[in-house]
Amino acid sequence: MSSLFPRDAQLNLPLHGYSHRLQKRVAAKAAKLSFEEVANDIETETGVRLGKRQVAEIVYGAAQDFDAFYAQPSAAEVRQQAAAKPIQVLTFDGKGVVMRQEALRDETRKKAETPAPKAPRGLAHQEKSNRKRMATVAGIYHIDRHLRSPQTVAQQFAPLRLLPNKRTAAPKPVGKKLWASLEKPMKTVIETVFAEGCRRDPEHQADWVVLVDGDPTQINYIEQAATACEVTGVVIVDIIHVLEYLWKAAKAWCGPDEATQAQWVADKTWQLLHGQGKSIVRSLRRGATAQGMSSTQREPIDRCATSLANHAPYLNYPHSLAKGYPIATGVIEGACRHLVKDRMEITGARWGLQGGEAVLKLRALCINGDFDTYWDFHEQQEYQRNHQAKFSEMPTVRPSLRLISGGKD
Repeated sequence: MSSLFPRDAQLNLPLHGYSHRLQKRVAAKAAKLSFEEVANDIETETGVRLGKRQVAEIVYGAAQDFDAFYAQPSAAEVRQQAAAKPIQVLTFDGKGVVMRQEALRDETRKKAETPAPKAPRGLAHQEKSNRKRMATVAGIYHIDRHLRSPQTVAQQFAPLRLLPNKRTAAPKPVGKKLWASLEKPMKTVIETVFAEGCRRDPEHQADWVVLVDGDPTQINYIEQAATACEVTGVVIVDIIHVLEYLWKAAKAWCGPDEATQAQWVADKTWQLLHGQGKSIVRSLRRGATAQGMSSTQREPIDRCATSLANHAPYLNYPHSLAKGYPIATGVIEGACRHLVKDRMEITGARWGLQGGEAVLKLRALCINGDFDTYWDFHEQQEYQRNHQAKFSEMPTVRPSLRLISGGKD
């Protein structure tokens, strides 16, 4: 039997040489700074010199209880916020992160290992491809209804139309939580967020709205998760992603004149928000044929038409606006930037899978405002792993040994 140290258990001493207080500081700093900057900061403040490898090991250990922490029942405050709002929004997106070659997914790694053709001499250095692994970014929040007419929204996204501008302040989301994972499959992340939605709204009293960017694989997983949870949710393709297709089509349709492009996009946006997506698809395809465009010229137009046709069930904007649902993914777009990009794309960063995953977890905890609560939970889990589990297996303590823990004969 291994040696037991009751006093260590009483103090909840870590197994390794760094106190929980130091580990907490390293973890909080690593969510914002490079590992080298964290090491320098610790040395400046404490005089203790940590190497980058030691910082990384602390970060790995610090993030290990993330999933267990968020699998707990939601806090009372979050449940109250959820009950007070009529709409629960789940939203998903993806963001690429530059990885070390061994951390890429199999298909991407095989492409990266294939020698690329040499660029002609004298040309500028070409950006390397097949360097990124997609992080699945997810969020959940609750919000009041925001009733708007198609005219109001069209004026917001297509201001060239002479429409009355009666915009009102959008309601603020509450109970917002964000996640991002490089390691877990997209399907697992989506199932995790649906599970959180069920914890917050177990009776399915709220309207469930799922905002997406149009990725068909993502939509398929969402529909599977909704079926498994017995939830009837409304899937909405973000209007901003649709407008990106329209702008590309406008350049092919209207030529280089930007004013003409803007007016064309304004017209199509007006139609789209009035539920005329099928009409847009027909006019795009027929118009490109009537103008005698080559396959290259009409490619952006065909891509736009195909996207609108394939996503038709998720483009019912008149219904969504009438119900007061959000139709733009501003929250998750902000998460892709603030949660992932601002930390993972610092100059020269190339991530291993374990390090990238751990930093994203710690960063999510900080952004969600849960870091201090999580750390208390983490220390409890450390106590159970490092001490309680060992003492639960020890034989009955003899009376002479009770003095060690402060007992009396």
